[in-house]
Amino acid sequence: MAGAPGPTTSLGKSHGLEYMRAKFTGVTSQAAQPATCDGDAELTGGGGSIGGPVKTTVLNGTFPTDPAGWEAQGDPGGTKRRTLAAYAICGSQPTDHAMTGLLQFDANTTYQGFGEPCGGGLDPLSGGMRLAQPAPYTWVISTFPVVTPVEWATSAANRSQTEDTLAEFHSVCGDAYDSATATPTRLG
Repeated sequence: MAGAPGPTTSLGKSHGLEYMRAKFTGVTSQAAQPATCDGDAELTGGGGSIGGPVKTTVLNGTFPTDPAGWEAQGDPGGTKRRTLAAYAICGSQPTDHAMTGLLQFDANTTYQGFGEPCGGGLDPLSGGMRLAQPAPYTWVISTFPVVTPVEWATSAANRSQTEDTLAEFHSVCGDAYDSATATPTRLG
């Protein structure tokens, strides 16, 4: 793996949340980049991205890490240097992380599943997936909220010819944020 992981920097604040980003530049093979919250801030969500053409570039992980970070994992699938970025959304209210165990994935299939349900009356604030098998055979297709019932869904693909145990589903849970009344603000 070439390149160098970068520090976490703030993209700005909106509605009591701070948006953080960390970039790993010059990536030529499988790499991981965390973005972390400052001080005693709590992680409420996050995401990841990797540059490069869709035919070769793979994002194979975007998930919360303890105590207050979000990690992105990816492979540019070639010799050109790409940038892997991780994003963390940080707030002041307590959150809890939930994770399912590893799931069995059939060979050459696409799978959609749901993160571990939030317990104790908590709502899912965000979620993601981590794939244990390396690129280019597995990748995250999407990760998104489902309103009824309130869950966090993620879909991924296993394009290898072998069945493998390779997916962890993650949820970040809380009860102090009312996302239904928040007005989105585009950050530069």
